[in-house]
Amino acid sequence: MNAYIVECAKRFAVPKLFDWPIGVCQQVSSFTDLQGDELPLEGRKQIRECLSDNHGFWLRLDDFGKDSSWEYIVSKHPSFCGSLVKRLRKWCRLHSECYEYGGGQITSDTWGEVGSIIGEYQNKKVWYSFTDSLDWDAGDFGDGDSCFFESEGCRAFMPEQLTDNGCHAILFYKDKDMTRGIGRALIVPYKDPVTRQQDAVVINAYGFTRLKVARILSTVCGLEYRQVKPLNKGMWQGAFWINENDGYVISDNVEKYDSGGRDNVDFDFEIESRQCHECGEGINENEGHSIDGYHYCSDCVTLCELCESNFVGDGELGHDNHGNEVIVCNYCYNNLTRCPCCDERYQA
Repeated sequence: MNAYIVECAKRFAVPKLFDWPIGVCQQVSSFTDLQGDELPLEGRKQIRECLSDNHGFWLRLDDFGKDSSWEYIVSKHPSFCGSLVKRLRKWCRLHSECYEYGGGQITSDTWGEVGSIIGEYQNKKVWYSFTDSLDWDAGDFGDGDSCFFESEGCRAFMPEQLTDNGCHAILFYKDKDMTRGIGRALIVPYKDPVTRQQDAVVINAYGFTRLKVARILSTVCGLEYRQVKPLNKGMWQGAFWINENDGYVISDNVEKYDSGGRDNVDFDFEIESRQCHECGEGINENEGHSIDGYHYCSDCVTLCELCESNFVGDGELGHDNHGNEVIVCNYCYNNLTRCPCCDERYQA
């Protein structure tokens, strides 16, 4: 294990996996993913202002983004590769027309200021908390398109089933007041089948990349992380959907996930999809009906107006003992008296 992490674990009280304080807002470095993450618009405007004030150079933000990108690191590009500062310097040299008054080269001191601006955003801190209740609304933490929070559908019961299996979530906030969520990720318990050690796997991140969340969680817990391919019952698609079959394991011994195909971790959770046995549509708790051990949606279930029991299908038309037309189940329909004249059935 990294010696620095070990030393931090000795000096500070770090929580064990799934033993972290629930609902307590704390702060930690956000650990920008240099490759894939972009400098936010606020930082881009600060760089433009810096270049304009010092050298009269007006940086065209959109043009630079099209020619290169605002990612912190670009490893493959036909013209612009490397760090953001390096690519900015090259772009500015090629666009002397951006000088407002025909100025000269931008000095090293100014590029040092630009590098400091970028560094501030790379090392920004973020507020976070842990929860063992997946009860927020879709969109509260940058997860508006997450299927886990469908009020209907085959995943309508997913939050409850995940917490029943010991899952937690890490939530990220704009500020300490916890009034504005900016990201989240699921943390799934995983017991190694060989060592029987309890580890954790980060999946389904929103607002933050899975890598960034893994780096944050490993630091908070004084552990290490490694990329794995999470599955459930041999699948990553289905009711328990694992985004892109990708995640990061958090453990004090990540090397064990490199051998013997054990980079594939299988949670082996029993997840009930809660789909209608008749039509296949998802059902939610308020509208579901259980008949003969199967789940059905309200559209596929009818209430018999004679025996007042639910049955699957549209039923048959009959008449009660007052002559009123009623919808009945097959059992009650077969027990009605057939009229010899009109062939309709009546309650005797």
